[in-house]
Amino acid sequence: MKCKILHESAGRMRVHLNCRRMTLHQADVLEYYLRSVDGVQEVSVFDRTQDAVIVYRADRAALVHALAAFSFDKAETMDLVPDHTTRKLNCEFEDKLSWTVIRRVISKLFFPLPVTTALAIYHSIKYIREGLSALLHSKLSVAVLDATAVTVSMVRGDFSTASSVMFMLRLGEILEDWTHKKSVADLAGAMSLNVDHVWLKTGETETLVPIGDIQAGDCVVVRTGSLIPLDGKVVSGEAMVNQASMTGESMPVPKREGSYVYAGTVAEEGECVVRVEKALGGTILTYLITRNVTKMLAVLMVDFSCALKLSMPIAVLSAMRESSSHHISVKGGRFLEAVAQANTIVFDKTGTLTYATPKVARIVTFGGNEESEMLRLAACLEEHYPHSIANAVVAEARDRGLTHEEYHSQVQCVVAHGISSMVDEKTVLIGSAHFVFEDEGCRVPEGEEDKFESLPPEYSHLYLCIAGELAAVICIHDPLRKEAKAAVRALHELGIDKVVMMTGDSRKTAEAVAAEVGVDDVYAEVLPEDKAAFVRSEKAAGRKVIMIGDGVNDSPALSEADAGIAISTGAAIAREIADITISSEDLSALVTLRSLSQELMARIHRNYRFIVSFNFSLIVLGVLGILLPTTSALLHNMSTLAISLKSMANLLPESEQSSAN
Repeated sequence: MKCKILHESAGRMRVHLNCRRMTLHQADVLEYYLRSVDGVQEVSVFDRTQDAVIVYRADRAALVHALAAFSFDKAETMDLVPDHTTRKLNCEFEDKLSWTVIRRVISKLFFPLPVTTALAIYHSIKYIREGLSALLHSKLSVAVLDATAVTVSMVRGDFSTASSVMFMLRLGEILEDWTHKKSVADLAGAMSLNVDHVWLKTGETETLVPIGDIQAGDCVVVRTGSLIPLDGKVVSGEAMVNQASMTGESMPVPKREGSYVYAGTVAEEGECVVRVEKALGGTILTYLITRNVTKMLAVLMVDFSCALKLSMPIAVLSAMRESSSHHISVKGGRFLEAVAQANTIVFDKTGTLTYATPKVARIVTFGGNEESEMLRLAACLEEHYPHSIANAVVAEARDRGLTHEEYHSQVQCVVAHGISSMVDEKTVLIGSAHFVFEDEGCRVPEGEEDKFESLPPEYSHLYLCIAGELAAVICIHDPLRKEAKAAVRALHELGIDKVVMMTGDSRKTAEAVAAEVGVDDVYAEVLPEDKAAFVRSEKAAGRKVIMIGDGVNDSPALSEADAGIAISTGAAIAREIADITISSEDLSALVTLRSLSQELMARIHRNYRFIVSFNFSLIVLGVLGILLPTTSALLHNMSTLAISLKSMANLLPESEQSSAN
């Protein structure tokens, strides 16, 4: 499509598209097309003027080529636009605000007194009806205060004041509704299901396919820790499914043959085959967010005045929206409060303090087994397990060009321990030392004890056993995140006095990592129930606890914590159970979250003190006759609007906003 460069400076370009008009959807298509160009940092598209402002670090020629190659039809087929954007919502509310102000100006300038009086009486009906309804239900709510202010003004014959009050209330309602809906839309987009591939079962064969290829009637395999991406019916197997996102139930429910399962729920234990009935998106989580926010608003609505009614929920929802701009998805305002008040933070090690993509460093074989065959077998088992170490094994086999056909029987995942299966009628186990040696009674081949004792201690170890005998040890190099030490230090500076690391690794490995990162306490060789028990004990001692993890084995502790935080690259069940999800690959997002939460609570307290003192002063001055009712109403409503607009502002400085993006 032809376009014209209107203005250009270093790293910034404003272009105009030669098209008659641009719909809101086309503006989204152009924006996300340009965002997909390598080196483009920021894009703003203005549908009314058909302009786009592009901030970039890419080669200018490549950007110009991308603009020249653009067409709406071609870009539409690339499927770049997410399900949730707020362009249409923003346009709708901008129009609402504009027309509300325009009608007010026209009314004040051109309508005679009898007409404005009639309009004031007509508009007051809504507020009086809501106030009476609240009284009939024995509720002394803000609706009663609004109705009282409007009624008293009209009884005194001051219809101008009544109109001003209702105009300000209408502006406040629009701003509140706008912020609420935009926050919900942003959160819904940030918390989409994010499932790219599923295991398609055809006869006795399982094939990993893109979710977009699944049709109604297809059968998909769901295993422990997997998110159920599509609605359907269980045709074989059995699983315990967490349906909290759908029903609010805290306990998982059994799903057997004939049971119905829903997209967005999670298999906590077991395995089943689901026949797809509906290719359904992420609407359930959107409903979950909407429902939670509505409950929060219902609590916050009943308070001192209009300003409290508007500013408090707007402050919370704006903070949730701001969090999403830092790649942090928060499921409710109370979790931000918990993060602000926390004094204990618990880190899982693997995939949290360390990178989510560990590498295979060495493979030590036993019993005369070949290294490539042991890696091939390990990858065949581990590809079914949603964990970063399992991903490392699969990636190493792929990098070495080792294909691994499905030649084992049913895989059984033992949470936080390992995997069990059958190959050539022999039991094959892969997992932790506790699992293979203590639980399953495997042994080191005779004469190779010294080799076993000399395994390099700087690596994490994954043990592969065949028919009760150790066949190989896969050494995993899991480097510490480069920002982990700085993040822990910053969390200490922000008032968290107890930083704990918990891991299933050996004590020697765990203590080396703990010393490097600077945590206060370290617990090694722990099971999932040990992590959850520690969180419970801290809470029983009166401490506020944050838990951060990424795996299936972290799920019990995540659900026990005051605020459970999951890393988005981890297991689906961890993201589902967690109260907050961090999409960023940088642990400094935790520092940002803590700062933002503390700033939110400070803003709420400042708002409360200002609103109560200011409105109390107006009441006193009005009672003393110092302020006229019209002046008092004007000051009250102006302060309401001002504090609401202030509550919509970002909590963190611009420098932090820029660095996050």
